[in-house]
Amino acid sequence: MNNNYPIAEIAADVCVQFKITIEQLCGKSQKRDYSYPRHIFCYICRMHTGYTLREIGIFLGNRDHTTVMHSTQTVKEFFKTKDSLFLNEWWDVYTSNSALLNQLKK
Repeated sequence: MNNNYPIAEIAADVCVQFKITIEQLCGKSQKRDYSYPRHIFCYICRMHTGYTLREIGIFLGNRDHTTVMHSTQTVKEFFKTKDSLFLNEWWDVYTSNSALLNQLKK
Protein backbone atom coordinates (compact mmCIF):
# COMPACT_ATOMS: atom_id res chain seq x y z
CA MET A 1 0.00 0.00 0.00
CA ASN A 2 1.18 3.45 -0.86
CA ASN A 3 0.50 6.31 1.50
CA ASN A 4 2.78 8.67 -0.42
CA TYR A 5 0.20 9.40 -3.10
CA PRO A 6 -1.67 12.54 -2.03
CA ILE A 7 -5.29 11.91 -1.18
CA ALA A 8 -6.23 15.14 -2.99
CA GLU A 9 -4.81 13.74 -6.24
CA ILE A 10 -6.87 10.58 -5.91
CA ALA A 11 -9.94 12.75 -5.36
CA ALA A 12 -9.07 14.92 -8.36
CA ASP A 13 -8.67 11.86 -10.60
CA VAL A 14 -12.04 10.47 -9.51
CA CYS A 15 -13.67 13.88 -10.02
CA VAL A 16 -12.28 14.17 -13.55
CA GLN A 17 -13.62 10.73 -14.44
CA PHE A 18 -17.09 11.49 -13.09
CA LYS A 19 -17.09 15.12 -14.24
CA ILE A 20 -17.80 16.57 -10.80
CA THR A 21 -15.97 19.05 -8.58
CA ILE A 22 -14.07 18.36 -5.38
CA GLU A 23 -16.77 20.34 -3.57
CA GLN A 24 -19.42 17.98 -4.94
CA LEU A 25 -17.34 14.91 -4.02
CA CYS A 26 -16.88 16.17 -0.47
CA GLY A 27 -20.33 17.73 -0.15
CA LYS A 28 -23.36 16.49 1.74
CA SER A 29 -25.54 15.70 -1.28
CA GLN A 30 -26.79 12.13 -1.50
CA LYS A 31 -27.56 12.41 -5.20
CA ARG A 32 -26.33 9.38 -7.12
CA ASP A 33 -24.17 11.64 -9.32
CA TYR A 34 -22.08 12.46 -6.24
CA SER A 35 -22.48 9.43 -3.99
CA TYR A 36 -21.14 6.94 -6.57
CA PRO A 37 -17.90 8.86 -7.07
CA ARG A 38 -17.63 9.22 -3.29
CA HIS A 39 -17.94 5.43 -2.90
CA ILE A 40 -15.28 4.84 -5.57
CA PHE A 41 -12.98 7.37 -3.94
CA CYS A 42 -13.32 5.64 -0.56
CA TYR A 43 -12.76 2.24 -2.13
CA ILE A 44 -9.59 3.30 -3.95
CA CYS A 45 -8.20 5.00 -0.85
CA ARG A 46 -8.92 2.02 1.40
CA MET A 47 -7.85 -0.76 -0.94
CA HIS A 48 -4.79 0.84 -2.51
CA THR A 49 -3.37 3.25 0.07
CA GLY A 50 -2.52 3.25 3.72
CA TYR A 51 -4.95 6.05 4.56
CA THR A 52 -7.07 5.35 7.60
CA LEU A 53 -10.86 5.47 7.66
CA ARG A 54 -10.57 8.63 9.75
CA GLU A 55 -8.19 10.35 7.31
CA ILE A 56 -10.48 9.60 4.36
CA GLY A 57 -13.53 10.75 6.33
CA ILE A 58 -11.85 14.00 7.31
CA PHE A 59 -10.93 14.68 3.68
CA LEU A 60 -14.56 14.09 2.67
CA GLY A 61 -15.91 16.90 4.79
CA ASN A 62 -15.37 15.41 8.23
CA ARG A 63 -17.44 12.28 7.67
CA ASP A 64 -17.50 9.53 10.26
CA HIS A 65 -15.24 6.51 9.75
CA THR A 66 -18.29 4.26 9.49
CA THR A 67 -19.42 6.18 6.41
CA VAL A 68 -16.11 5.36 4.72
CA MET A 69 -16.49 1.72 5.77
CA HIS A 70 -19.98 1.63 4.28
CA SER A 71 -18.78 3.16 0.99
CA THR A 72 -15.95 0.67 0.68
CA GLN A 73 -18.25 -2.24 1.47
CA THR A 74 -20.81 -1.00 -1.06
CA VAL A 75 -18.26 -1.12 -3.88
CA LYS A 76 -17.02 -4.54 -2.76
CA GLU A 77 -20.58 -5.86 -2.81
CA PHE A 78 -21.21 -4.52 -6.30
CA PHE A 79 -18.03 -6.19 -7.53
CA LYS A 80 -19.07 -9.43 -5.81
CA THR A 81 -22.64 -9.47 -7.13
CA LYS A 82 -21.68 -8.08 -10.53
CA ASP A 83 -24.68 -5.77 -10.56
CA SER A 84 -24.27 -4.62 -14.15
CA LEU A 85 -25.99 -1.25 -13.76
CA PHE A 86 -23.48 -0.11 -11.18
CA LEU A 87 -20.51 -2.30 -11.97
CA ASN A 88 -20.11 -1.16 -15.57
CA GLU A 89 -20.03 2.51 -14.66
CA TRP A 90 -17.72 2.00 -11.71
CA TRP A 91 -15.46 -0.45 -13.51
CA ASP A 92 -14.91 2.04 -16.35
CA VAL A 93 -13.80 4.69 -13.88
CA TYR A 94 -11.74 2.23 -11.86
CA THR A 95 -9.85 0.90 -14.87
CA SER A 96 -9.45 4.32 -16.45
CA ASN A 97 -7.50 5.21 -13.32
CA SER A 98 -5.10 2.33 -13.96
CA ALA A 99 -2.12 4.71 -14.05
CA LEU A 100 -3.18 6.00 -10.65
CA LEU A 101 -3.67 2.48 -9.34
CA ASN A 102 -0.27 1.37 -10.66
CA GLN A 103 1.30 4.28 -8.78
CA LEU A 104 -0.55 3.31 -5.61
CA LYS A 105 0.55 -0.33 -5.81
CA LYS A 106 4.25 0.61 -5.81
